[in-house]
Amino acid sequence: MSTAPPSSEVIATATLRLCGSASNPTIRYQLLKDTSAIITEIGLLSDLGSDGTVYFPLFHAEQEPCTVHRPLQDLLHIWRPDLINEAVFCVHVYKRLHELTDEDISQAEDEVSSRIGSLSPTIAAEARQKHVDLAPVVNILSAHGKAPPVGNFAPVSDMRPRGRKAPQSTIKAIRDSGNIKQESHSVPRGTSRLLNDTVLACHSSAETDDTEEVDDDEVQVALQFILNDQPMLNSNTWRPTILTVPGSKEVASLPDQIAIRMRQIASTEEALVLQLAGGGLIMGFNVSLQLSDETSHLVDFEQGRILIQTVSDLFPANTERRVTAKITILFAGTDQPFFNLDQAIMPDVQSISQVYRLGTVISDLWQPRNVRIPFKTAIVGALSDDKQLRLGGVALWEVNGLNVGHSYSGESLPFKLSYEWLKKYHGVRSIRELEVLVKAHREDDDKETRKQAVTTPSYTLRPWRVEENGPKVPLLHVAVHCVNMLPEVNPPLVFPAPTNMQFELRPVNTNIHSVETMICTELKATGSRDRRTTARLFKDGQAEGWRMVLWVLPQRRGRHTMLRWTEGNLNRFLRADADEVDPRLYLEAHLVEGEEEHGN
Repeated sequence: MSTAPPSSEVIATATLRLCGSASNPTIRYQLLKDTSAIITEIGLLSDLGSDGTVYFPLFHAEQEPCTVHRPLQDLLHIWRPDLINEAVFCVHVYKRLHELTDEDISQAEDEVSSRIGSLSPTIAAEARQKHVDLAPVVNILSAHGKAPPVGNFAPVSDMRPRGRKAPQSTIKAIRDSGNIKQESHSVPRGTSRLLNDTVLACHSSAETDDTEEVDDDEVQVALQFILNDQPMLNSNTWRPTILTVPGSKEVASLPDQIAIRMRQIASTEEALVLQLAGGGLIMGFNVSLQLSDETSHLVDFEQGRILIQTVSDLFPANTERRVTAKITILFAGTDQPFFNLDQAIMPDVQSISQVYRLGTVISDLWQPRNVRIPFKTAIVGALSDDKQLRLGGVALWEVNGLNVGHSYSGESLPFKLSYEWLKKYHGVRSIRELEVLVKAHREDDDKETRKQAVTTPSYTLRPWRVEENGPKVPLLHVAVHCVNMLPEVNPPLVFPAPTNMQFELRPVNTNIHSVETMICTELKATGSRDRRTTARLFKDGQAEGWRMVLWVLPQRRGRHTMLRWTEGNLNRFLRADADEVDPRLYLEAHLVEGEEEHGN
């Protein structure tokens, strides 16, 4: 039995055992008034034979089903001492997001010592209005001759430890720990990311283009819930359902729309509402849209990569406007009390850092004479409130009046004095000096900032108005950016240098097959100065495991939406109404998993 220090006041002595079998050893543990929930968890789990710095407990009364999970702080702040002394509690143990440090423990104790006040009747009333229904506990305890734990609230405070991750990151940490089963997701595994799976949101100088009609036709989102045998969830409640949204709704908004529906569903489960309203748990979830191979890598809510703008952009012409969303529900521990489901049920969406163009890498890479679409490697800086400035190099093509580049696949760069910095950053001598200047200029909207901004393209499958054949030109200049969406291999694939992926096409060679053949010829080539290794893709055993998807950026000033190229020749993407035809186009060749013959 745990004993209290002489100076600590004992609230009650709880009888507890690990849930699973009535034969599990029972302990008697003294709950101390002036001790934090974290210290109590560590001591209690130690008596149960577990490490409280690695794991945390949730409990329910012995008479309650295992679907009820409560945070230990409920015993310290809500339950009456006489009820605690009389009851037997079953404990479920879960792995913490990260192992507690001495600083975490000290911090929790400091917060306990600074607590003042009590839960006012007004707040208690608000909690009850927000579905904090104690009826299930009242009924269970009353059936066993016990009074309900209502009307004797002890002080409650915001127990969030300083410096912890946001709830979304918390849920991701639990998922990554391997303790929760999850569906596999189709994400780009062959790219190097500057921000460890965080998309870089760049300033965009893109002009608005209202030449296309707004698509408000409804789209059905079929929700399928992955419960992972969570004892707190009733499979009869969390059945597949349909969410209807307008086609103009942004794809980025879908997790929030799904959260609204999930709160409606959760409100029908009294036991679940009680657990969430009591604090200590977050009901998080991640969303995986079940898209085709050619677009699945363009939407990943967990990594913050959302490269398809509206829901209607997911669908080509003459197809059913319906998409399946698999919802994996995850529970995470928290020290924050909640009084409504809006706070307790939230999507797992990666936060996005803001990225700023800082300069250009001066390259000695040989430039072929046929380079007609300017290419350079831009220096960008990723800045967020909780992390220091991080530098990366992003490949850029100057096209349609934009600097088009894939910021989410940028390579990390060290700080160097030799970089060609933008004027506002001239003279910087260290990464710290640069960070100060970036923060000072983060709200700049001057001409230079707009001109140098990096624009990450978006993609659409829906039909757009393009010319049937397009204007005729003697030579068409094409820059091709290869985007690797294949599983990682060791050693990693090295693709041809961007300057070696520009082609001059005669009219007879502007069809899809000819362009794909030219790209594959470059990928197969060996012995180049750029040290490419993509010839491995065409060897026996690998050639049938991938296919190429081509996207084209049509000639519209400020337009950064890529169109899927499936028919016709490239001339149809040229602008026909210009005084002088610009014979240059930017293409992307996405290498995705699948089986298809490649150009010879």
